[in-house]
Amino acid sequence: MAIRLYDEPGFLDRPEFTEPEVQRTNLASVVLRMASLGLGDAESFPFVDPPEARAIRDGVTLLKELDAIDPRHVGTGQWLTELGAELAAIPADPKLARMLLEAQDHGCVTEVAIIVAGLSVQDPRIRPTGVGSGAAAERAAQLHARYTDQNSDFMSWLQLWGHIKAERNERSGNGFRTMCRNEYLHFLRIREWVDVHRQLCDIATDLGLRFNQEPAAPDAIHQALLSGLLAQVGCYDSEKQVYRGTRNARFVLAGGSALKKRTPTWIMAAELVETNQLRARMVAPVNPQWLERSASHLLRWEHSDPWWNEDRGAAMCDERASLYGLPVIPNRQVNLHRVDPILARELFIRHALVENRWDGSRHAFVAHNQTVLAQIEALSDRLRRDISVDEHTLEKAFDHRIPEHVVSVRHFTTWWKSHSRDHPDALNLSVEELLRGSDFRGGVDGLDGYPDEWPWGDRTFRVDYTFDPAAPDDGITIEVPLDVVACVEEAPFRWLVPALRKELVVGLLRTLPKTARRPLVPIPETAEEILPTLDPTGAPLLDQLATATNQRGSETTARAFRPNDLATHLRPHFRIVDQGDVLAEDDDLGVLKRHLVEQARAIVDEGGHPLESTGATAWTFGTLPTRVTAEGLGQTVASYPAVVDEGATVGVRLFASAEEQTDEMWLGTRRLLSLQRPPLGNVLRPILSDDVKFAIIRSPYDGPQAWFEDCVSAALDQIIIDAGGPAWNEPDHAALVTRMHDELPGQIRAIAWTATEVLDTSADLTRRLDRVEAEALLPAVADLTAQRDQLVYDGFIAAVGADRLADITRYLQASHFRLERLTDTAAKDRDRMRSVQALEAEHAALMDERGPTLDLEELAWDLQELRVSLFAQSVGARRQVSVKRIRSALEAIRRS
Repeated sequence: MAIRLYDEPGFLDRPEFTEPEVQRTNLASVVLRMASLGLGDAESFPFVDPPEARAIRDGVTLLKELDAIDPRHVGTGQWLTELGAELAAIPADPKLARMLLEAQDHGCVTEVAIIVAGLSVQDPRIRPTGVGSGAAAERAAQLHARYTDQNSDFMSWLQLWGHIKAERNERSGNGFRTMCRNEYLHFLRIREWVDVHRQLCDIATDLGLRFNQEPAAPDAIHQALLSGLLAQVGCYDSEKQVYRGTRNARFVLAGGSALKKRTPTWIMAAELVETNQLRARMVAPVNPQWLERSASHLLRWEHSDPWWNEDRGAAMCDERASLYGLPVIPNRQVNLHRVDPILARELFIRHALVENRWDGSRHAFVAHNQTVLAQIEALSDRLRRDISVDEHTLEKAFDHRIPEHVVSVRHFTTWWKSHSRDHPDALNLSVEELLRGSDFRGGVDGLDGYPDEWPWGDRTFRVDYTFDPAAPDDGITIEVPLDVVACVEEAPFRWLVPALRKELVVGLLRTLPKTARRPLVPIPETAEEILPTLDPTGAPLLDQLATATNQRGSETTARAFRPNDLATHLRPHFRIVDQGDVLAEDDDLGVLKRHLVEQARAIVDEGGHPLESTGATAWTFGTLPTRVTAEGLGQTVASYPAVVDEGATVGVRLFASAEEQTDEMWLGTRRLLSLQRPPLGNVLRPILSDDVKFAIIRSPYDGPQAWFEDCVSAALDQIIIDAGGPAWNEPDHAALVTRMHDELPGQIRAIAWTATEVLDTSADLTRRLDRVEAEALLPAVADLTAQRDQLVYDGFIAAVGADRLADITRYLQASHFRLERLTDTAAKDRDRMRSVQALEAEHAALMDERGPTLDLEELAWDLQELRVSLFAQSVGARRQVSVKRIRSALEAIRRS
């Protein structure tokens, strides 16, 4: 029997010979082999049956993709890269060979060799097709599912390999064939797979590749495989429900893929097959970050929009990368110096060093240069000339000083750390340098004598300068806030600023009668002699001048001077302001006080404002404004309402300052909440155990009730703090009361527990202090006793606040620690104690002078932390403190 395949005309139409393989396959292997043999460019090679130039170019493109050839040396002896030489030694598809070599870097040669061998042969899994094959196909799918990896088609090769290996070891040759037939596995393809794997293993061994003994991680395996499939990656487009691939390809997952229903965002495919649409077969998910390493030689980078990032201290830019048109990095921020170090350096100098947009305050040169710029600005203001420094001048000054490699704050810090050791002033700018290009040739000597602020207690008043002899405010003008004007005396301001003091003394001496003035001639020289003896913090100016002139033979009294005859710029000018608005100004502060302060006091003290009330036990005030104004004598006077504590009730009063208002409003809110608090008997009884009562007896409190009320006050304060402060209207106060009912019992219990611990620690310290009898240790005992009394007293719980109670315990524990080691460290303890006591004395003097300002209160806590640091380091200070730091802080407050 014979079967006719085609008729004679069809036979005669067929080519006489099969198309040469070199004309119908990918020529990457051929080009790679020719390059390894030094045969030159494949396009000019005399093939018997030359392939199309396009086929050769496709092969070259693939080798470029695999980083096997250097496109800069086409057809030369340097065409092949080191990696290409290794690929040429593996008689396999270059893409598969590339995977095997990459596996060495990821420690997965064992697994990749199996997968590469599997990809080299036809899939041994048989999938029945055709009419009547439905049951067989379903059976085959069920059997194949046993070694299907749901996360990666490539990993399924490893599971199938493990299955085949186990079955081969357990069965005879015929039994293995039968198993393959029953499980829809192609025996001959499996044998070919095993043979190719053995050959690859031999080649890998010859190349020195190391086979891993432990199973490799799937990510490592996939990264190795990705190196050969760089052009076959895709990113899922959820809108079009297809994968977008390289070179503008669009494809979907083939039906047989285990990932068909999962649609990972990024995948790689062993092959892309064109059917009714482009389909990806044998796929696995990938991390796009892997492409930065594997496809670094193929990625196309774009950088744009440079800008300065103050938080990072570096110039940044937007970075994008694509692989054959496929966006791999759509947009991310990177350091500009990696792309354009010159521009990065320019931006660093401009924004960090010139505009000061960085954390450079720790560098001394920053403060120095700011001082220089302030001097130039002040010079311009006082001389009323356009003496300014533009950014270009500053950039140019730093450009000459900063080396080229310094392109960010990090680079600067590294360079400056070493450079500043030998050249600490290298970045210090000078007035002369910055003004070199201008027409100004003056100096700034004595500019410090023109302060911008005048210290007054814990506040400062703004000082303005005017140079206009015809103006009433010629000279210096001090801005006095309305809320403190009643407390301000004019005498200290008559001293003027230091830079004008010599001229002031000369002017006052010249106002003396001729007979009194004669012994003082020449006046300027006498003024020079007198000036160093004057103390602006001492007696009034005219009294000191009278004393100084009498010592020089002039019989003078303070009344002999005529300050009203001085030039206008030698008399202080006062401007009363309220929230930025100028209310009045005059050379005579007394006049201003009579017209404004007395009016303000009258309005506040008279209690005639309709807001004021008394005797309330609930919020009956509606919405309480934070500030009210009244008209009087043609002037607007501000007052500040607050709820006040009246003991058994509360009321509303007006105050002359916002500071008084803040303090009184807090105390009044606490009292009103206390009047509206729930019964606390159920809270008090469990707290007042015998131990707690005993601790209270040993404390400064009069009894348990006084101690408990102090805990309640502290709890109410904490509730007010947590609520964001006192309420100013009825709904907010009602919410505050509700919050109090919910939180007060818990707050009291927590505070009482901590407060009891403080009392126990304090009582134990007292007992141990009483036992010390050694005379040499008594000064330290007295110091510890004084510290204890500063920390624990009647009312300390509310005064300290809930957040600080634990610190009190820690300070007392530090005192315990100090006392335990006092005998062994008496000498060191004495020196440390003297250092702390000296600082505490300075602090107390400032408190007496300025009152309890926030800065001084915080320093009081720092002094306690210093004691922990000096006497009990193991207890642990809450923050870094030192004698030097605290002394500097005290000095800064003293100068302010």
